[in-house]
Amino acid sequence: MNAIDQKWKRVENPLMELLCNERVVYSPAHGGQWLNVEVATFDKLPENDPKELLVRVFLAANQNVATLPDHVLRALSLYANLRTEVTPSLTRRILIETPSCYRSLSRLEKIQLLKFVLKDERFSDLLELELLPVANGRFVSFSNTDQAIYISSSEHPRELLPGLQDRFLDQDVDDSLFQSLQVVSKQGRRDMIGFDSTTSWKYSQYLK
Repeated sequence: MNAIDQKWKRVENPLMELLCNERVVYSPAHGGQWLNVEVATFDKLPENDPKELLVRVFLAANQNVATLPDHVLRALSLYANLRTEVTPSLTRRILIETPSCYRSLSRLEKIQLLKFVLKDERFSDLLELELLPVANGRFVSFSNTDQAIYISSSEHPRELLPGLQDRFLDQDVDDSLFQSLQVVSKQGRRDMIGFDSTTSWKYSQYLK
């Protein structure tokens, strides 16, 4: 927009209004298609987010995700409401609705996905997401069942309960993620989310 020659400025508004009513946004979804602005899901993620991974997950869930150059996004934003974009909240919903889009991901990719969906701290929305890493190397669902996941400590190590690797949080994750999961566990005590029932939680709390 900043590079338009002054003599063409008078056609800027009608041209952009026209474009925003046409199929001008390309998405690789469904084999590749051109979309109207209002039906596209825009990748406006900063570089420190796992952009490539999230786009791949959205495409696997058949979502009309589109990645546009920054200057194109800025131009469209002036003339149209880019109402749908990739966010932690939308990502959680997509993962729950289409679990096949992420279940075959590698451990590292699932960890990256988990960190992203925890960014807005809407921990009550984690239910049914199979992204909770446990000590046996697998991932289980955040749930409100009686199957608690415990957090060990140096005072109360996992070895006190041998053979229960599937019931302990995998603490071989970076500090920021571990701290977030500790917050989830505290919320679980109140809302029965992730770190489950009252009886089990008392023992989980003791292990801490």
